[in-house]
Amino acid sequence: MDTLLLLQEDEWAELTVDEKLDVLQVVANIEKRYLGISTDLNVGADNLDENLAGYYSDSTHEIVLSLDRLENGTAHEAVDTVAHESFHSLEHRWVEAYHNANETDQKLYFFYDAMVYEDELVNYTDGKDDLYGYYTQSVEEDARAYAADAVEDYYQKIAEYLEENEEGEGSASYSSYQLNYNDDETVSLCDAEGNTVAGPYLNIDNDGCPDAYIYTDMNGLLGFMAADGSQITPAIYSNTTYMSDGIAGVKECETGNKTESISFASN
Repeated sequence: MDTLLLLQEDEWAELTVDEKLDVLQVVANIEKRYLGISTDLNVGADNLDENLAGYYSDSTHEIVLSLDRLENGTAHEAVDTVAHESFHSLEHRWVEAYHNANETDQKLYFFYDAMVYEDELVNYTDGKDDLYGYYTQSVEEDARAYAADAVEDYYQKIAEYLEENEEGEGSASYSSYQLNYNDDETVSLCDAEGNTVAGPYLNIDNDGCPDAYIYTDMNGLLGFMAADGSQITPAIYSNTTYMSDGIAGVKECETGNKTESISFASN
């Protein structure tokens, strides 16, 4: 996720061309997996016509971006281009799948688009000669639609991630401490220097309360800790019933019905 966070426009503006290409290669790798494309998608850049944002070469499986737009354009535009050209790769794979199917399966409605794509790819209309014809080809209309949805999805996920991990106002848990997501998918609470003060746990969640965390230990049981990790209860709870203004109502796992209140003072 750290790489995708570089797609924020303020971060993007500080990157070199090579760094931008590295980020977009990650985007292309995501698209390859998501679309189920069997071939690699290699991202590069070159000096292109001023009206050309990029192109896809199926012979080399390469997505080539406009160097000028990469240097001066936005991250949104770059992601849109990579997603658009990735879909062109899928269109080629769709045509291949059509030809690899038997005659009976080729009549499936699923392959209707493949037949249209094949005709348009063989008789491709270049925007230099016929802009309207180029724009209204199914291969281009579908790639544009997919790319628009992809860009929205990327930035929605970035926004959701930032919202989940944003620093809370007036709270030590966010101003001085942060959650660190480890490579083994565990989570730790760290101080400003990156030292672990609590964890690792399966999960740590503030659940809308800025001055206390719920943590899930390796056995799946719940406990509570203060924003700075200084006060930690044993992980003996099966579920929370409420958390409001620093007061956590819980059910104890051992009895299954005992209700207990735990309070942490706000920082």
